[in-house]
Amino acid sequence: MTASLSLSALPLDVFIIFAVFCRVGAMFMTAPALGDFTLSLHTRLVAALAVTAALAPVMAPTYPDRSL
Repeated sequence: MTASLSLSALPLDVFIIFAVFCRVGAMFMTAPALGDFTLSLHTRLVAALAVTAALAPVMAPTYPDRSL
């Protein structure tokens, strides 16, 4: 039995949180002050998750409804 994954199977909230986390995580990994070795990987990950938790509800209305 093969399992096929598609974006239509994901709830919209999970898709939005993942999209915001990808953008915030990329910013935290490449920003000069935050992507340096002065901050540990765990600290950057926790900070990216916290910013994602704060931004995901704000960004949710900007994503189109996938039912169209």
